[in-house]
Amino acid sequence: MLTQACRDYEPWGFIRQAWASEKKEGRASAEARLQRINEIADPVAKLSDHKLQAIASKLRGFSRSGAALDDYLVEAFALVREASRRVLGLYHYDVQLLGGLAICDGTIAEMATGEGKTLVQSLAAFTRSLSGRGVHVATADSYLAERDFEFARP
Repeated sequence: MLTQACRDYEPWGFIRQAWASEKKEGRASAEARLQRINEIADPVAKLSDHKLQAIASKLRGFSRSGAALDDYLVEAFALVREASRRVLGLYHYDVQLLGGLAICDGTIAEMATGEGKTLVQSLAAFTRSLSGRGVHVATADSYLAERDFEFARP
């Protein structure tokens, strides 16, 4: 009875509408950023290892000077994607990039077994670490913690 009364209470309808609108805007923003990451994938793939490191250093300086995350997130994701391809032989799929975008935006990204959560965390961990603040990656599974540490070792 109380639950129905809460659902029927007018402000809840407004909150639900605002939340749905925010989710829709967040998805559109993520898809736009995903498109930009994919657009710069080929030019980034043509860069030398030295040039990738130089760009990472520039992004680090940019981040530490107080730039907003959105000002360098696309480039950071593109660098991690290319570094992963070169070092690990694994290329981030769009769903993994969207998961990384969700995490960087402070939202939750739920992924099934085998969808590449380890690759997703590498995007967010690198991008958030550029500011010089610590980044912690946690898992509740001790096997995954050990496996992923070996896999994604700094």
